[in-house]
Amino acid sequence: MAEVARELGVCEGALGNRVCRERAGGLGSDERAELVRLRRENAVLRTGRDVSCDPWPAGLSFPADLMAGARR
Repeated sequence: MAEVARELGVCEGALGNRVCRERAGGLGSDERAELVRLRRENAVLRTGRDVSCDPWPAGLSFPADLMAGARR
């Protein structure tokens, strides 16, 4: 297991925990339902962020206003 963990670039303990969980049946139905809900929520949040995201706070114009604030 140590060799596989090194090849994957993960901690041996983390890999062992994952293997044990998979052998025990993976995610339970509640966990699976929560994962589906969270993935949907993330998709909605990403869509909202992409559409309405303003990279600069109101009243600031890059770079002059930001640089003036850095000098303070």
